[in-house]
Amino acid sequence: MRIAGDSNGWAVGDRGTILVTHDGGQSWLSQDSHSMADLQNVFFPDKINGYAVARKGKILATHDGGNVWKAVTSNTNADIEGIYFIDDKNGWVAGTNGTVFVSRDGGQSWQAQNTKGNARLLDIFFADDQNGWAMGENGSILSSHDGGDAWQESAAPTRENLAGIHWIDAKQGVIVGAKESIFTTGDGGQSWSPPEYRI
Repeated sequence: MRIAGDSNGWAVGDRGTILVTHDGGQSWLSQDSHSMADLQNVFFPDKINGYAVARKGKILATHDGGNVWKAVTSNTNADIEGIYFIDDKNGWVAGTNGTVFVSRDGGQSWQAQNTKGNARLLDIFFADDQNGWAMGENGSILSSHDGGDAWQESAAPTRENLAGIHWIDAKQGVIVGAKESIFTTGDGGQSWSPPEYRI
């Protein structure tokens, strides 16, 4: 699920399911995706532009808040799991076999980036237009500091699957994964440690 602004949010699921809320989750409405794909993730950089991703390289896009969704060409057959946009033009997707693709035109076209790996990547996040991280199965963590042109393997604090990531800036971030795995960094991912307090 993704929230855009204070009250607008979207959630996706199997058989092309897309739900939207405009009241902070108190009520939900269905949006027609025109797809039967099992959607894995959704991202809205703002209230208007949104993207949903699925297996076999399927990417859906909307530019009117979800009233109309259309399929776009992704140039990959990989299962796409993660997606992140830093604004309405620049975004990345990540998936199986180390797949990372970038778009510089609001999702209209996608170009492959070479991660030199084959891990199943489950999420991706860019703190800005240069610094990004992707992670996935067996504790895989990749990092880039040039907008994704080059990716490097980063030291992982666990071998558990990592499925979620968030960065405050290029230095401070958190990753979460299986078996209640939670790790934080304050040095751009060079080292990771469990949080001091857990709920």
